[in-house]
Amino acid sequence: MCLCVHLFTKMNFAGDVPAAEEAMQHARGSMAALINLDVLPSLSLAEAAKDLDSQEVANALAGKKHVWWHHDSDDHCTPLPQWVNTSLEFAIMEYVKEHQKWQAQIAARGGKGLTAAASAKYEAWKGNPYRILLLDPARKAALGKGERATANSKFAFGVDTNSSTPTDPETTNVCYHHAK
Repeated sequence: MCLCVHLFTKMNFAGDVPAAEEAMQHARGSMAALINLDVLPSLSLAEAAKDLDSQEVANALAGKKHVWWHHDSDDHCTPLPQWVNTSLEFAIMEYVKEHQKWQAQIAARGGKGLTAAASAKYEAWKGNPYRILLLDPARKAALGKGERATANSKFAFGVDTNSSTPTDPETTNVCYHHAK
C-alpha cells in the first residue's frame, strides 16, 4: 500500500506528500447529492459516449483530478502519471466511436446483415481489439503517427476486450503493458 501511495505522490504531485494528502481528503457534503438522487444516472459507457465529441472530451474533466491505474493479475494497483490521461482517454474514445459506427451500420441494414465486404472488415475489426498507444516519458507525451519509438518509449497501452462480446465497450478493460 505504501508503494502505491508513494508512486501516486511521486507521479502526480512531484513528491509533494502534503499536496497529495490534501487532494485525497474527503470534502464535506460531497456525497449528499448521491443520497438525494431520485433516479440513478446511467453508467453506460456507450450511452455517455453518444453525447461526447472530440471537443467535449478534452474539457469534460477540466479542473478535476483523476487517476488511471494499472491493475495487474496479482491484484496490485499502480497509478499512472497524469500526463497519460488525455492520450489514453482519446484512444478509448476512438474505440467507442468505432464500435458505435459498426453498430449503426448493422442496425441500418436491419435483418439483412452486412454486405460481404463490410462483414469482412467488421470481423477484422473485432479480431483486433487492441489499441496501442506508445508514450515517451522523457517528453511526457504520446508518440504521433510517423514518430519512431526509442529507448525512452517505455509504455504501451492497449484497449483489450476479454468477453464473449469482444467489441462491447461495456466489457472493455484498459490494459497497461510496460515494455522492457
